[in-house]
Amino acid sequence: MFAAAAAGQSINDAQIASIVVTANQVDIDAGKLAQSTSANAEVKKFAERMITDHTGVNKSAVELVTKLKVTPEDNPTSQSLKSGGESNLAHLKTLKGAAFDNAYIDESWGLLQTNLAAFESNPRNLDAFAHAAHGIADLYAHTTYLHWAPLVDADPETGYAEPYDHATMALDPARDYMSGKLNLLSSRYTVNRKYFRGRGKDQGKIRAIVQKRWQGRLISGRYAQPGGGLLGWATGDIGPGGIKHQAPEVISTIPDALKGAAGFSELGALPHHNEIAIDAFPKEMSASDFKMHKLYTKTGYGPQFQWRYNTACRHILKEFVGRWKP
Repeated sequence: MFAAAAAGQSINDAQIASIVVTANQVDIDAGKLAQSTSANAEVKKFAERMITDHTGVNKSAVELVTKLKVTPEDNPTSQSLKSGGESNLAHLKTLKGAAFDNAYIDESWGLLQTNLAAFESNPRNLDAFAHAAHGIADLYAHTTYLHWAPLVDADPETGYAEPYDHATMALDPARDYMSGKLNLLSSRYTVNRKYFRGRGKDQGKIRAIVQKRWQGRLISGRYAQPGGGLLGWATGDIGPGGIKHQAPEVISTIPDALKGAAGFSELGALPHHNEIAIDAFPKEMSASDFKMHKLYTKTGYGPQFQWRYNTACRHILKEFVGRWKP
């Protein structure tokens, strides 16, 4: 494996030691992430074995180089392994609850920028750009940006808005979540019953949360949150829409670090992802799908989807052209 990785370059014992330690650390880190996020007993068992095995190899390697009085030397191969491992971990974390759901806008934007920076520093790292492009698509599909953003072109087929920039667009007074179609005090949207009795019964509590956390900001729907009731421990706070929508949510998780953060229960006041996200092609949606969605009517959903799609494409192209260095 290491011979293939180092093909075309001459490496010494110190560099080989660095490659061994780095390669094992990549697998250790991935195992720790799997162990902390997976709900599957077999996955946890495999992750534990992977951590134990690779930690043992690293211990032996360190003992050997210490005996030989060799200090591991960083080199292009070990740097590439480390960079690839960090990029992979960032991607895995986006798949485990951030991904512009649960109003994790700051966190998701940070992961997106990490992937873009990795691509800019190494244009051959197309995996990093693919992860970034996925994040950009989620930004427009999952968040409320296009609900509020002025359109540059309002044509139902070709229309688009300016690409989102977190540095200049994070706050906008026009984003009002206490009136209109996105009124979070309205009973048209569900709540996580583990944390709230309902929007009517807990309206004062929800109003205070909206004013403190979300007025003027982007939000996105709650997803894969812990659930209440008899089956909540197993299913979580699954949203509406039947098995095709609920199955992916049941097997998704939110990192423990985010679930353990102060104020996490307040995220239960968000509408569900399935009620406000625009991430399905209109032609592929059934009557029950449109009924599940609460933000737009069937007539309004189509143009919103196209505007978000067009804006995402422009944003992805802008990032690629701006960061690509042949």
